[in-house]
Amino acid sequence: MACDGTPPVPLIDLVRAVRSGKRYVEVNADTLAPISDALRQLLDPLARAAVLHQNKVEVPLGAVAAAPRDFAVLGPEAASFVAELESKWRQADEDAQQFAAAPFNLFPCQLAGTAWLLRTASWSTGALLADEMGVGKTRQVLAFLFARRALGPALVIAPAGLVREKWGHADGLSGPKGGGIYLGSSGLGMHVVRLADSETYGDDWGRRPRNVAVASYEYAARYADDLKKTRWATVVFDEGHYLKNTQAQRTRALLDVDAGFKIVVTGTPLENHVGEVWSIAQFFAPGLLGTQAEFRDRYGKPAVDGTQDERREVARDLAAAIAPFQLRRRLRDVERGMPKLDQVVVPVALAPEERAIYEEQRQQAERGVREVLAQLPETRQKFSALQLLGKLREVCACPGIHKESFSGPGTKIELLAEMVAANAAAGDQALVFSQWTRVLDRAEPVLAALGLRVARIDGTRSASERSMAQQRLRTGQLDVLLLTLGAGGVGLDLQAANHVYLLDPWWNPQREAQAIARAWRKLQDKPVVATRLIVADSVEEKMRKLAEDKADLFHNLMDTSDAAFGEAVTVREILQLVQR
Repeated sequence: MACDGTPPVPLIDLVRAVRSGKRYVEVNADTLAPISDALRQLLDPLARAAVLHQNKVEVPLGAVAAAPRDFAVLGPEAASFVAELESKWRQADEDAQQFAAAPFNLFPCQLAGTAWLLRTASWSTGALLADEMGVGKTRQVLAFLFARRALGPALVIAPAGLVREKWGHADGLSGPKGGGIYLGSSGLGMHVVRLADSETYGDDWGRRPRNVAVASYEYAARYADDLKKTRWATVVFDEGHYLKNTQAQRTRALLDVDAGFKIVVTGTPLENHVGEVWSIAQFFAPGLLGTQAEFRDRYGKPAVDGTQDERREVARDLAAAIAPFQLRRRLRDVERGMPKLDQVVVPVALAPEERAIYEEQRQQAERGVREVLAQLPETRQKFSALQLLGKLREVCACPGIHKESFSGPGTKIELLAEMVAANAAAGDQALVFSQWTRVLDRAEPVLAALGLRVARIDGTRSASERSMAQQRLRTGQLDVLLLTLGAGGVGLDLQAANHVYLLDPWWNPQREAQAIARAWRKLQDKPVVATRLIVADSVEEKMRKLAEDKADLFHNLMDTSDAAFGEAVTVREILQLVQR
């Protein structure tokens, strides 16, 4: 590349000079050439994105896709590539418009998401669809699969409870209805959803276009070798945070399933620590973030031990690396056309007997956490401290759980019952979430004693029981549905309810957001009220404040915010929670 009439200068030398902020570039041993402002502006995107080798400059395709016009100016070949890419994108946008009409009827934000998936598939081998709960990720994926139906069979891997409840009924959203067959054991089997054809399935179903196979993570991991015999046009990892543990057997088994394009679908790519992102990225963009050791050195350690400025820089760098492959929109960004959401906090004043039980448990928790810090190795501290904290939190929800002499359900559950009964009298339906089945065990008979129609979804319920509970809610045969956050926080469409009660706080706000999004969704036609019941002057108030302080742990990584982020709650923070 020539520079202001001087002899040609290797591009890599210019890029290095621009990247280091130099005002001149060395032409030869005796000559320096100035770098004009115009040239610096032209090369700046390349300097920021390029990977420099000994004698060549490589630009990640994701960087080009993120800002194609910045790279089109680099020469005829680059301009031709960008023109071809933009032509594919225009076609993708046109293809997505078919889903605005029946039988899909996608909302504008869902149309935009489908178009983004189609555009991304034109240049990448994978994508992360990370929209918040309630935007409609499933509908976007179904439209995308329908658009790619002629390319070959698709595979959807989902949690076992969602194979039938969610994907088993999905063909109604994805074109003319067709039949399906189950393969494998009950509850863990594979369901084939026919998107557009009406032919009879045979032994060669996996090789036919238009077929979508849906398997549970357990089934897919068990029979991964068989699944790898098929070249799938598309593989979808639903609730992709199931892949966050690099050591889990299912993560290792499913990593190299053969596919033309892979989509990880999750509203919570990061739940606890930054390392989860590396594991998930291996599915939609393998190698993007380097080896696990390289990732730990570049991102993980600074995110925990770095200064505030270093954490901000890590957050920006990691968000920028993922950005070309990720679509994340928050409900508040696409609220047009959505019902109103009111979020309220109801303080709960414990009765004197309850307060005495709480204080007794608090003192035990404080002593216990101090002993943990003093006596246990660091690797075992957090688990033990969380157990002590959990008991104190359970006392807030229901004092009788850890005090047999206390026979009543407790003030919080009694207050909940009054509010749910008032909702039912007005013709409304409610969802009630708790961390613990033992708390729901105490709440259920109190609600039933008021004549309320109650059902429940937790980890002990079978797939058919979960499905029946949802059906009863949809058809107005329930007043209240009780759910644990683990079993009910993902994958369920419970928009018949318009009241959501959170019985106990958690420090990851995304868990609570997931619960609220079960009711507050794009298809909800009533205002939604989300109510948090918080015991006054207790660990719950402190946890709510901690959750607000740590809210950026999730959002800073997925967006480009400058705020600092760090790891999840520490043992010393737990000690502060249980102190008076």
